[in-house]
This record gives sequence, structure tokens and C-alpha cells, in this order.
Amino acid sequence: SLAQIYVDTEQADKAIPLLEDPKFGVLTLVKAKHPATDKAGFSSEAYKTGLRAYIASLATAGENGDQLIQKASEMMDGLKESVGDSGQAQLVAIYLSLARDLEEQMNSISSPAAKTAMSKGFETFLKRVRGQSNEFNILNWVAETFRGMAEAFDTGKGELSAETIQYYAEASSTYDTILQKAGTPGWLPQPQYKLQIQLQVAAINRRIGKYQEAVNSLEAILKDNKMVLGVQLEAAKTYQEWAGDSRANPKMYELALGGAREDEKSGEKLIWGWIKLSKMTANKEQFADAFHESRLNIARSYLEYAQRSQGADQQERLDRAKRAIEFTAKLYPEMGGEKWKPQYDQTLRQIQSKLGEKQVGLAEFIAADAGG
Repeated sequence: SLAQIYVDTEQADKAIPLLEDPKFGVLTLVKAKHPATDKAGFSSEAYKTGLRAYIASLATAGENGDQLIQKASEMMDGLKESVGDSGQAQLVAIYLSLARDLEEQMNSISSPAAKTAMSKGFETFLKRVRGQSNEFNILNWVAETFRGMAEAFDTGKGELSAETIQYYAEASSTYDTILQKAGTPGWLPQPQYKLQIQLQVAAINRRIGKYQEAVNSLEAILKDNKMVLGVQLEAAKTYQEWAGDSRANPKMYELALGGAREDEKSGEKLIWGWIKLSKMTANKEQFADAFHESRLNIARSYLEYAQRSQGADQQERLDRAKRAIEFTAKLYPEMGGEKWKPQYDQTLRQIQSKLGEKQVGLAEFIAADAGG
């Protein structure tokens, strides 16, 4: 709708009159239960658009801030009513999609000043909602939205900005609140949400450099079940990023590759590392992405380790990095398709450069196979 377009293009002030039009406004029609709105999902989308418009308008609301917050709260009540008593899982999904919409809204803003202003509006409302709600779907939405806001300010390079750190901290504290309440019988709509939230907390800790806390929480999950693939991937990623921190011992790369944290009962490593991850996911179509993520990061870990090494050690690690990609190319010539092949190629070019070779990427192995 035109109102959605206005919201998506930083013109929420133009969306609100359309939504509230006394005759033809979507919100007016939905509240009146007009027959034209009697379609599956229509009411939910209308309330989502209204909520986004009111929150986005808080940035420039001035004295009207409280009025907009009240209207936004009414949209949340409408969302809950639109799915009914039996729609808890549906409501969680709606709020997660809303969190993604708000993150995209933030990412679409090119002006740093405008992005900061909008984030302040979001922050005001989210903190108000967090203080008033005891529902999982609302608190989870608050946490997810704060995380999305942090990621919108997170360039992925260099030191984290003040906004990034602040919003990751807000997300983490909200997730912690959820985990504290998760022990109450029946509070979580589904038990698996607890694991998903523990993973989010670990990922945030990794991103803000709290590697020890991240690994400790992942280890605690794996003590109960070390076969949880998402947790194993996050643990390997955490060790690799920890090793890449200039303050860390480069030998940490060996933990990212070969695993860590011994299980007292079995003597095996609770955290597998990239090498075992690649073996556990090989030739299983449903785990293809996890396999290629593991194979690629074996090469990247050796490359990064080499860059922190000297002499013969550096040469050996560069050779291992190159062989990791060569092995993958020979057995899996598709190299994971469009998603993974360019990443393998780019990484191999970096390795070839460090080895003083021509930077031809995967063409080196493809040509060798064709000629052999």
C-alpha cells in the first residue's frame, strides 16, 4: 500500500494520515471490522504498518511523543487480538518479521543524523514497552529490534560505535530477562525458544569481544547436547574471531580448527571446531551450507594464523590453507554454488598473494583438473 511505501521511504509522517483517514484509512476500516478487511493476515499487516509508522514518527514527534506511544501501544493490542488466543506461535513470527522490517527501515537510511534520530525514537518506545510487558513475544521483539538496531550501526569493521555497543547491550539485557523468566512453566510458547535466545546472547558477546563469556555459555549448552549444529558453528566462529583479536594468542586458531573444552565423561571435545564440523556435515544435502561454511573457514583460519606467524610456520599454514580449498574443489567442484564459490575464490586469491603466486583463484584447480 501507499502507506507502507511512505514508511519504507522515511516518510512516516505522510503514512499516518492515510492510515487514520476517517473514511478510507486502513486502520479505521480494520478497527470497524469492515468486510473489505476480512482477509487472512490483512489486519495483522495493517497493525504492523501502523506500529512502524508511529515508532518511526517518534524521532520528530516533539510534544506529541506520548500520544504516538499510546497509538503504537494500541497497534500492539490490535496485533494480539488479530491472531486470537490460539495464535501464540503466529504472534511470535509476526513480531520477528516486524523486527526485521524495522532493521531494514534503519538500514535504508543513508543520513547518519537521520538514522540516529530514528533510533532514539525506537529506543524510547522499546524501553517503555519492555518495562510494561511480561509476555514472551513482546520481550523477544524488543530484544530482536535492539539487536537489529545494533547491526544497523555495526559496519563490521574497526571499533564498534557507541550506538552499536549500547544497542547490543540493550538486546543482551532483554534476552537475559527472557532467560530468567524461561524457567516458569508455560511461559515460553515453545521450549526451543530458550536455545535460540542463548545462541543470540552468545553471538552478541562474540560481536562485542566478550569471547570468554560467549564460549562458556555455548559450552553449557553443548554439555546437554553436543549435536546442536548451530551451537557448534557459533562456537567455532567465536574461537576464530577470538584468535583474530590482536590481544589474543594466535594459537587460539588451533582451537577454532581442532576444537576445545574436553567432556569430563567421554574425554572428547565438546566444541568440535571447523575440521570436525566439515566431516560431520559432509555429503549431507540438508547441511550443505554448514559444510561449506566449515571448509571455507578452515582455509581462512590457516590463512589468518599464517599472517600472525613467521618463517617455516607461516609457510606451512599458508600451504594448509591452500590445500583446504584444493581438497574441496576436487571433491565438490560446484564449490557450494553462487553463495560460496565467490568466497572460496576470494580467499584463495589472498592465499596465492601471500605465497607470491599468481592470483588466479579457483582457476588454478579447475585448469589443473581439466589438464589432468
